[in-house]
Amino acid sequence: MTLILKLNSLRFEAFWIVAIALLVGLTLAANQNTQYALFGVLGTYLYWIFRVLIEAAFFVTALFAVEKFLSHLLPIWASYAVAILLSLIPFTLAITALDIIVGLPEMGLNDDPAQPASRSGAFALELFYQLDNHIVLGCLLLIPRVLLQIGQPPEPDREPELTPSNDGSVRLRFLDSLEPPLDGSICCIEAQEHYILVTTNTES
Repeated sequence: MTLILKLNSLRFEAFWIVAIALLVGLTLAANQNTQYALFGVLGTYLYWIFRVLIEAAFFVTALFAVEKFLSHLLPIWASYAVAILLSLIPFTLAITALDIIVGLPEMGLNDDPAQPASRSGAFALELFYQLDNHIVLGCLLLIPRVLLQIGQPPEPDREPELTPSNDGSVRLRFLDSLEPPLDGSICCIEAQEHYILVTTNTES
């Protein structure tokens, strides 16, 4: 049952992450200015949808990596912040390459005198330009996870019961369930018509 609930939660989260990314891409494309006119209307929508899906993929990958390796060191909000910052760098590299390929110069390649002279300075400036949008998208993509965490009841802190009881509330070992119970370790179990012969190292 726990596995089924976990799979359903993952499907729910994956569906809404993709849906949110598509809505963000469509919103950005609908409000785009004229510098993307060379793509046409369809090209602009495809560009922004692809761009936001790339950004979402990097963020989700970073989030799973942080939760797997750093969750025991960081509180949950810090894990989200680290995932946003870690995914910003590969996303900026990927989107800069995409913009260059489709003919949208980045990182000072358009010979703008206001741009930094060094490539490292231009990349740092590009990271700064992308940071606010990346934080907003990361927060939007975390909405399904936050809703799932709110909807799940907290797990009760129960101390393990050390002494088994016979009232049926605690599952007993096989040897303890026999009447009378047997001592020792099981050596063999044999079927004998309507009975089962259980032999331990001390009795049978």
